Amino acid sequence: MVYGKRVNISSLLGVDRTISGVTFTNSLSVAEHVHAVISSSAHTLYALRVLRAHGMNDVSLQTIFRSVVIAKLMHASSAWWGFGAASDRQRLAAFIRRSDRSRFVPANLPTIADLCHNADEKMFAAIASDRNHVLHYLLPPQSTGSQNYNLRQRTHKLLLSLLELVISLTTTLSNACYISTYFTLYFNSLTELC
Repeated sequence: MVYGKRVNISSLLGVDRTISGVTFTNSLSVAEHVHAVISSSAHTLYALRVLRAHGMNDVSLQTIFRSVVIAKLMHASSAWWGFGAASDRQRLAAFIRRSDRSRFVPANLPTIADLCHNADEKMFAAIASDRNHVLHYLLPPQSTGSQNYNLRQRTHKLLLSLLELVISLTTTLSNACYISTYFTLYFNSLTELC
């Protein structure tokens, strides 16, 4: 019962939910979202082809592609990228490759996986650095032990062991010279006695 009404549970199982423009199925798949975004972006590619036919240069088309199509693909990617299957990611990468063949993709554009990873990192850094962020309270408390590192420069262990080896060899060689001198004096005195 929901607010005094009976709800048939079986009717909810097949329902897709759209949250902040991202469509999730009841199995938390985002395949429908990826399909919808690619279809919508394909319409934008058609518009870019029309602009090219009317004389717009490639640099301007690439700027429009990045600001419209990539922004559309990346919308709320931090929320849905982890739910995407390998086939969804391959479809997105294939769409980018098709767009690249049409010379809409800028040369310096990272892969879609890198773009999504960078967006996640940027969002996490914003949450971690801003104590007033709405999600900051979900982070574990910051460790006080990690803030007491001694960051002075230290000599590498290998360099120390080499230094110790050179000192011990020098000491051994000087001792060997002393011993050889001692034996030479001893043998000379023995030969004089004979």
